[in-house]
Amino acid sequence: AEMGFKAFRLSIAWTRIFPEGDGEVNQAGIAFYIDVLKTLRDHQIEPVVTLYHWDMPQSLIDRYNGWYGMETVEAFKRYVDTCFQEFGDYVTYWLTLNENNLTLMMPAFGTGVKIDKGSAGYKQFSYRVYHHTNIAHFYAVKSCHEMCPDAKIGCMIASSLAYPLTSDPSDVLLARNHNQELTYDYLDLLISGKYTPKNRIKFTEQGSNIHEQNQDLFLDPKARID
Repeated sequence: AEMGFKAFRLSIAWTRIFPEGDGEVNQAGIAFYIDVLKTLRDHQIEPVVTLYHWDMPQSLIDRYNGWYGMETVEAFKRYVDTCFQEFGDYVTYWLTLNENNLTLMMPAFGTGVKIDKGSAGYKQFSYRVYHHTNIAHFYAVKSCHEMCPDAKIGCMIASSLAYPLTSDPSDVLLARNHNQELTYDYLDLLISGKYTPKNRIKFTEQGSNIHEQNQDLFLDPKARID
């Protein structure tokens, strides 16, 4: 406040609210964040709250392999609903999953599974984790709009734009493909509720139809970011 800041971005730790990722609510954690949010408000600082910042509860990793398991998505739904209910009076601006456009680059993060690009089944694993995180995102947006109608909600994007080294067409194409795959494909999904045609082809090539699931949620007008 002394430095004149008018907004402060913070992340809620899932385990402060649900120590096991699901189960019993930790009322001490609720009280902790209410104190933080009230203090910001008392100093005319707008909280900008991220719901998930890569801090998957260890219990959900141990039991469900994190985002690989649909059970984790269901736990996340309860977690975000609790956040909107408990903190909605103090928060106007929300973010869902931090830099989720990076998920296909490092899908094993927070799953407890040792797998890399050379492993059998890597693509199928990647797309399943990616789709599950997207279910979590769209649910959080829809729920926020329903539970906190005056709030705004978006998604933090990891944007690392590439520029062509030269005017050579191959350099231009490489830069364009980098930007498309890392950033624009994901923005298209967030705005339209649809995976890009290229993404859908990649899903199908791996023998997966997971991208065809949850379409009602993805296309729900209330699931559009602000």
